[in-house]
Amino acid sequence: MALITKHIPNEFASTGFYRKAAGPRTFVAPPVGEDNSDLEVEDEFLDDSDRDPDYVVEEDLIPTASGSATRIQPEEMPEEDEDEDDEEEDKAPPLPEFLQQPHEFFMRMLPIELLEDMVYQTNLYAHQKDVSTTFSIDIHDLMVFTGIVLYMGVMRGPSIDDYWALDTRMSQITEYMSSKRFRQIRALLHFNNNENANSSTDRF
Repeated sequence: MALITKHIPNEFASTGFYRKAAGPRTFVAPPVGEDNSDLEVEDEFLDDSDRDPDYVVEEDLIPTASGSATRIQPEEMPEEDEDEDDEEEDKAPPLPEFLQQPHEFFMRMLPIELLEDMVYQTNLYAHQKDVSTTFSIDIHDLMVFTGIVLYMGVMRGPSIDDYWALDTRMSQITEYMSSKRFRQIRALLHFNNNENANSSTDRF
């Protein structure tokens, strides 16, 4: 890199804002063979948006009620993407019907077909155990029994007798089933035919 010395005439020296030149000034020339004129011209014509990635053109700003400008909102989703979303919604499974009563939800968990089979197997087991028995239940009895068992799981008592005792009785239970009837169903409740059961005692 060569140093070029150039003499500045005295008539260009100012005695006002600029101090008087003390002597010849020294300029540093670019390396030989390198042409920086293109870089200087390119930088001269660069826009603010090219230098700053967050720059927003004033024409793209949206005025607000307070008078200040805000950035433009992102462009709307292309029509192709909207069509894809509609197709995904169409593939979604249908929503269940609105359940208005608690027993409707209960019937979703225990359908009538299952209750009918439980009633049949319980009555069959009662007659297999005692041919002369008069015990018999229907779907209503089984549903009341199941409701009482669920209620006992929430309102826990020291023993089953306490739910029907005079001092600790619960009307939510005693008004729908007697203690004797509850114990009978509890002892005879069955889900399969013992005559068709496997004779193996292995639970696994």
